[in-house]
Amino acid sequence: MARRLVNKRTKKFIESKDEAGSDAVTDNWKGRIYITDPKESMIAKELNIEESGEYAIKVQ
Repeated sequence: MARRLVNKRTKKFIESKDEAGSDAVTDNWKGRIYITDPKESMIAKELNIEESGEYAIKVQ
């Protein structure tokens, strides 16, 4: 199974390298978090996430 790609800047999971540019993408990440309502989520506020979606917790 191939590892999923993550945008290094936003830590958001993406489908292809074209979404963020090849230098801003990695498959080296740990942990996942799902944000459904960023306006009400304390975790989203702490992580400066303003858009709902799936994010990596640690990106290298």
